[in-house]
Formats: sequence, structure tokens, C-alpha cells
Amino acid sequence: MAAALACAALLAAPARAEDPGAGDARSVERWAAAARSYPDDPDVAWAYALALSEAGRASDALRQLQVVGARWPERAADAAFEAGSIHWGRGEYSSALRAFEDAIEVDPMRGDARLYRALALQALGRDAEAERELRVLARIAPELAQEALLLQGLDRARRRDRAASVDLLSQVVSLDPKSESAAAARSALALLGTGPSGPRVIGWATVGGESDSNVILDGGTVPPSDRADIGLVFGGGLAGSLYRSDRVDLSLGYAYNGSLYHDLKTHDLAAHSLIASFAWATPARVVLRLDGSVLDGELGGSPYLQSALLRPNLVIPFSESSATLRLFAEIERRNYRDDPPISSLDRDGSTYGVGLEQTLPLSFWEGAYGSIRARIGRTNTLASRDLLGFEGDFDARRGEIAGELYAPLGSSCDARLGGTWARDRYVNANLIDALTDDGVGTSNPRRRDDSTLNGVVALGCRPLPDWRVEARWFGTLDRSNVDVYDYRRNVVGLYLTRELHWP
Repeated sequence: MAAALACAALLAAPARAEDPGAGDARSVERWAAAARSYPDDPDVAWAYALALSEAGRASDALRQLQVVGARWPERAADAAFEAGSIHWGRGEYSSALRAFEDAIEVDPMRGDARLYRALALQALGRDAEAERELRVLARIAPELAQEALLLQGLDRARRRDRAASVDLLSQVVSLDPKSESAAAARSALALLGTGPSGPRVIGWATVGGESDSNVILDGGTVPPSDRADIGLVFGGGLAGSLYRSDRVDLSLGYAYNGSLYHDLKTHDLAAHSLIASFAWATPARVVLRLDGSVLDGELGGSPYLQSALLRPNLVIPFSESSATLRLFAEIERRNYRDDPPISSLDRDGSTYGVGLEQTLPLSFWEGAYGSIRARIGRTNTLASRDLLGFEGDFDARRGEIAGELYAPLGSSCDARLGGTWARDRYVNANLIDALTDDGVGTSNPRRRDDSTLNGVVALGCRPLPDWRVEARWFGTLDRSNVDVYDYRRNVVGLYLTRELHWP
């Protein structure tokens, strides 16, 4: 990262006003004489302080700057900033920080003072405060936005947060591709393995154990309840960029997920997935992204489900923060490999949906964010009318609202809390209700109407940079007007994941 770090080093040298006689002892004496002759002239007093600083008489310069700031309040911010520059040059980062903060207190909109306050905080190891200051700087001083984003990106790279570093450095390039900051950002991206010079590949493997109170809900058209079991879950995959430039990214990935249960072997799962994504960042920083995936799954060692999903996205970032708004549409085709006992129970078909998702950083908790998503959709199956006159039992309209909170906890740990509420209103009279209502059936079956509440709580830590341990609880509560579809499910698990990065 030599080029990027060199850029940061240049930024870290505050500029001072030049004086024709700077560094010359006779010039210092001339300014001292002028200050004695014109004690009420702030320009002369200021020039004397600068001459002392350039001559290497830092202690005398600091005293003179203190005099200037106290006597002429309109010069207080400049005097404090210059004092901070002197302390910075001497490696006195705590004193420099106090001086830059004095300048900001007098002039909160002073961008250069905020920039070097952030640098001083980084030098003192106070990374979270430095990042907050850089975000404020990008908002109040747009002309310094590139420099602020560059410093944030370099700091994230130093802390081995590759994803955040790539995002920030890419923003630097998109703001002004021809600037020096953009050139430094490209150098850093290339060294991170994310620039046009080559793709980045990520591999992962996960293994864990789960206690599941309702295993059979992983498959089946009519789920009986409370079939508990414990199992081994495992998976892995590879993902990488086939092509990446300043504005374009083409990615491809493969994932495998499986489970082996202790008792209910017929519900062991195995799923292979292929995922592709194409993204284009417009000059206005709006991102157009097309995601696609295909899945082939087995249940109990037999073919179970094939599906294909296509999802176009419009991602709108907010330049003053990491907030984004995502608008999306989706279409999914599902083909269940098991034959239904009755034609109206056929679940093969297509699902359509549209939605939006808003993600916002939490200002009171560094690195934390929240998101909320809303979606409406429709499922149309290929079911045909059965001999009893019933049509597709699984044709339905769906509305859902989901939310998530993520927060870092320090010591390389984090927490996630999420929840989803969904309402499924089915289109046709329900065959299962006709057969099972109150245990005896009914001659007046209802249209099925479900309300489902899902929740997840996860706590994860990274004992080593590429290793993650996570404890997770997942729960579902479904309330349906068709008795057999009323159910609860609780899954508690512990998982270990290893990540590998190339290059």
C-alpha cells in the first residue's frame, strides 16, 4: 500500500503560511522589533509567531500564538490550528489534538482542523472517534470529502476490514476519477486485490450443531408439529469477481449447505447454489445491480427442490453517511420434485415481488446500523383443479415487514437482532381445512390466512482474524385459521466459520 500510505503522509503535514525571511535569525529579530513597535497590530503579532515557528523556536512560537489568540479573538481559530501544527510536527499528538479541538470549538465548520483532529485521533489509536470526525468532515466540507473518504478507507484496510475499505476507496474514485486522491485509492484497491488488475476470491467453510424443535418444517406440504431433533450443520463455498473496474463488478459464487439429523434422517438437507451478480455504478453514485441464483436441493437423500431467482436492484447511497435506499423487484420459479397426492396441492410455480429496504447507521453507536425492509408479493402455482373441486391450495398474496439491528461489541465481537412479520392470504378455499378442521373436516372450508413472526438473535466473535464463532437463536410463530398450519419452531445453534482470501 505504498502509494496510498504516501498520500496519507502528505495529507498529514499541515501547511503553514510562508514568509520571505523564515528560518533566518535576523528576520525573527526584525519581526520581534516590529511587534514591540506596533503592539496593537494583529498582523505583525501573527507574522512574528510564524517566524518563530519557521526558525525552529517552537516553544517561543507557541507562547506567541497564545498571546495572539487571547488578545485578538478573531485570530483564535488560526492560532489554535497553527499551535496544533507545531505539536503535530514534534510528535506531540495529545497536545496537537487539544489544539485542533480548540480551533474547532471557535469555528465548528473549519474543515482543515477537523481533518487533522481525525489524524491525531488515529495517531493516538482512537479509531472510532477518528472515523466519526471524518464522516462529519465529509458532510460539512464537500471539498475535502475525497480526502476524508481516502483516510477512512486506508484506516479500514489497516484494521483488516476489507469490505468497508473497498467500499470507501471505491467512493473516492467515483467522486472524481482524475484526482490525486482517486489515484491513491486505485493503488490501494489494486493492492487489496479488488482493482482492475485482478479479481478477489473469498472461500469459507462452516460447521455447527443445532437443536431444532420442529425439524420437519424443512419440507413437506402439511407440517405436523413438534418433531424435535438435534443435528450437524455444515457448508462452504467460493465467491469472487470475474471482472472489476471503477464502475463495474461481475461476481460469481457457489455455496453448499447441508444438515444431518440424529433421528429424523428423512429430513437431512443438502443444497447446492450458484449465485451471480452484475453491478454498475453510475456517475451519480447510484448503483444498478442484477442478482441471480439457482438452487438444487435434496431432502432425505432424494431430489426435493429446484429454484431460480432473478432480482434487479436500484441502490441509492446518501453521500453524507453510509445510509442507502434499495429498491428491488424479484421473480422466482420453484419446482418441487416430489409429486403431490392431490393435484390442488401442487406447489410448483412462480413468485413475484417488489420492495424497498432502507439502511441507516446509528449515530450513537460507532459501526452499528439498522435496516428495515418492506415487500409485497404474489405466488401463482401450476396446480390444477382436483376431483373434489379444489384449486391451487398454495396460490397466495404476501406482505411482509422486516427489520435488523447490527452492533459491534468490541474485542472483535458483534451482535445481530432481526425480525420479520408476514401476512399470507391465500386465494382459494383450502383443501386441508376441508379434511382436518377440528379433527373431522368441514363442508365449508375457508381460504387460508396466516400471520407469521420470525426472530433471530446472534452473537459472534473473531478469536483470530479469519475465524468466527457464532451462537444463534432462530424462532418462528405461525398463526393460521387452518388448524394444521399453526406451529412454533425454535432453533438454537453454535457455529464455527473459517474464511480464506485470495490474493
